[in-house]
Amino acid sequence: MLLAGMLALGVMGRGLGQDQRRDSLRQVVARPPTSDTLRVAAYYQYGEYFELDQPDTAAHYYRLGRQLAERMGFARGVATYASYQIVLLNNQGRYAEALALCREALAIYQQQGTPRDQAVAYLNLGNEWQYLGDYPLAAESYLKAQQLSEKMGNQPFLRITNNNLASVFLDLKDYPKAKQYARKARTIAQALQNDYGQASSLVNLAAAHQALGELDSAAVYFAEVGRLGQKTEDYVLQLDALTGQGGVWLDRQQPAQAQTVFTNMLALAQAQDNPPYQLVAYKGLAKSYLATGQARFAQQAIDQGLALATQMGEKLDRRELCRLGAALAEKEQRWAAALAYRKQETAMTDSLAQEKALASVNLAEAKYEAGRKAEQIAQLEREKRTQKQLNYLAGGVIAALLLAGFFGYRYYRQRQKLAQQTQVLLAQQVRELEQEKQLLAVDAVLRGQEQERNRLAKDLHDGLGGLLSGVKLTLHNFLSDNVMNGTQLLSEESARGLLRAIDLLDTSIAELRRVARDLMPEALARFGLAEALRDFCANLAQASGITIDYQVFGLEARLPATTETVVFRLVQELLNNTVKHAQARQALVQLVRDGSRLSLTVEDDGQGFDPAQLKTASGIGWANLRSRVEYLGGTLDLQTAPAKARRCILSCR
Repeated sequence: MLLAGMLALGVMGRGLGQDQRRDSLRQVVARPPTSDTLRVAAYYQYGEYFELDQPDTAAHYYRLGRQLAERMGFARGVATYASYQIVLLNNQGRYAEALALCREALAIYQQQGTPRDQAVAYLNLGNEWQYLGDYPLAAESYLKAQQLSEKMGNQPFLRITNNNLASVFLDLKDYPKAKQYARKARTIAQALQNDYGQASSLVNLAAAHQALGELDSAAVYFAEVGRLGQKTEDYVLQLDALTGQGGVWLDRQQPAQAQTVFTNMLALAQAQDNPPYQLVAYKGLAKSYLATGQARFAQQAIDQGLALATQMGEKLDRRELCRLGAALAEKEQRWAAALAYRKQETAMTDSLAQEKALASVNLAEAKYEAGRKAEQIAQLEREKRTQKQLNYLAGGVIAALLLAGFFGYRYYRQRQKLAQQTQVLLAQQVRELEQEKQLLAVDAVLRGQEQERNRLAKDLHDGLGGLLSGVKLTLHNFLSDNVMNGTQLLSEESARGLLRAIDLLDTSIAELRRVARDLMPEALARFGLAEALRDFCANLAQASGITIDYQVFGLEARLPATTETVVFRLVQELLNNTVKHAQARQALVQLVRDGSRLSLTVEDDGQGFDPAQLKTASGIGWANLRSRVEYLGGTLDLQTAPAKARRCILSCR
């Protein structure tokens, strides 16, 4: 029993402090219903906190997220539902239902998802096939996820796919292939410096060597798993290592050493209150004591293991312990006890056979449903093609009749229509040229602004910044020379004034660098829009004291440089306006990319204003905002009123 074998892929992490993050999500889901992608994600993430203790509550919030996504027509939000709901279904053993959700999500992602979305869907699909016991289909899904990961160059995904393939080939008893994929997973994990990834691949690698009888290699790998478990303070990895080491000692016919390992394992599992590993330790101790002839201790381990297996409902472990108990009773000629153990073993065998038959039925049902849906889709496609052919035929007949009946009239009208079309075409071309001219003008203005900002930033940083630093150094040297040969050249008051001047210079240099960074942030050119906005929000929050919640979704790939610059300037203008005028305590910046659509939301809880004032405002901030939005071909929605919060939404393609 090595519990670190197959790996699933998480969808969203919980990075911040759990309590703070949970409270924030609760506030979002408690607000009056709104239709935005942020609320869909909040439903899913908030429900995740209830998965283990309150699965019904988790399912409730997952349903709310999916329903909202369906009302919005947010297809990717509908697909994301599967990644959360399948956890609950798998915990309940409802693998066929989980499989159906995975197939639905994959179909959506194949239409409008990214390669990363499709890779996640194939990984989840492979997990469900593996749970259902169809290992060839599981391997097929993992291999498709691996192909997508290779095209993306996504090393973390490649580590997971290789390790999952190793676990599949372990189940198929193809141990050479299991070793091959486990080694690949380990190599990638080492390059990523992922200790847990290394350990999980080593578990599969060691298990394959052990199954092939290569016990020395297996022992080395299990020892490495234990070392990584101690390094990361992961007690589960330590228990996996002890499980494998004990099994190797038993395979080597050295039960005394195995007994020591399983004793240590039982102590660690009890200290961590982990019943599954306690059960493994009891089985290992029972085998070790039997092999060394310690009947009393073997009987104790069997009894304790049976009690725990019965409590946990582990029929396979109960059958194995009953077999050990029967062997011990027969050895001691306790025939009644041996018969009782054999009866229990037979009962467990029958029950497991029924469960296996039920699992086969579930697998067959899942395959039937998958095939039936595929056939339904194919039938619909055939009907569409037939209907389209009939439509074409009917249209052709009607067109021929119309052509024959109205040929003369058509010839007469054609000359007039041609003249009208020519006029319309010329007018359209004029409008397109004017629009193109306007776009080129706006593009030139924006480029000029950015070039001027860049020049000013460099002049400030390299020119004026260098001069101020030189003045500061001169004053420092003068102050340090204040006392020469024990003679003070300046009075104390003059020295203090000089120190204040140096402090003011430090403040001026820091402010100059901040202004230069705002004019042309280095992070925008080097790391892209998502990281540049994260850096800007963090710096502004620190400087202003306003709490800024920055959220970004779907921006793994970079946008065109001009688009990134325009969006950055929009956020910069809106947040600076919030700091200067809103008297806000909190602000939200949300950037979402869904396919070709880009949505930006900036919201604060400060005092609002009458939007009608913008028509007579003398400043250029609002005009700059509108010109940048028009350049992107988007729409700008400002939602505010006096004494109410403010919200600005940009949407473009």
